[in-house]
Amino acid sequence: MNKVILIGNLAQDIKMNSSIKTGHSIATAVIAVNNGKDKDGNEIPADFLKFYAFHNQADNLARYCKKG
Repeated sequence: MNKVILIGNLAQDIKMNSSIKTGHSIATAVIAVNNGKDKDGNEIPADFLKFYAFHNQADNLARYCKKG
């Protein structure tokens, strides 16, 4: 199993859905990850990454995390 840790801000509020077949929660969100500065001191644009969370993780994200 691979593990990825991204540090950034939520770019939008979390969207909750339910699976039609299983009824489990699915959360969709976008995180903005800052890239810092280049060698000349100019800001490098942030990357916006879409991710999904399922079951209890989706419920916890929706309950405790907001845009910002």
